[in-house]
Amino acid sequence: MASADHLYVKSAAAAWLRGRGEQAEFDFARPHGAGIGSVVDIRFRSRELCVHLDREVEPAWDEDGVEPVLWVSVSVPVDDKRLVRRWYVHRIRMDSEGTHRRVWIGTEAFAREVEWFALDE
Repeated sequence: MASADHLYVKSAAAAWLRGRGEQAEFDFARPHGAGIGSVVDIRFRSRELCVHLDREVEPAWDEDGVEPVLWVSVSVPVDDKRLVRRWYVHRIRMDSEGTHRRVWIGTEAFAREVEWFALDE
């Protein structure tokens, strides 16, 4: 991954969780030679969000306590069968605002457009 988007995800998630009295651990390292920044693991309480910023690492769809969050649909697609079976998939995107990147979180459901919300909302 050539960008610093993984660092923007970490910063935004840490601020969001801190605002709710939560602390989290973050990890960028991936096994088997995947690039730093392909995935951001966010662990808090007994939960984990696994944010996929590219296609390099396959999401763990059925791992207990781990929720995949995928980059916008063109970059990290999900097939219709899986989307129907899961009911929804969380998505993430970032928009540039000057020198800052604003993080948006969304929910994609089968045959519906992604509904986006700013992470700080």
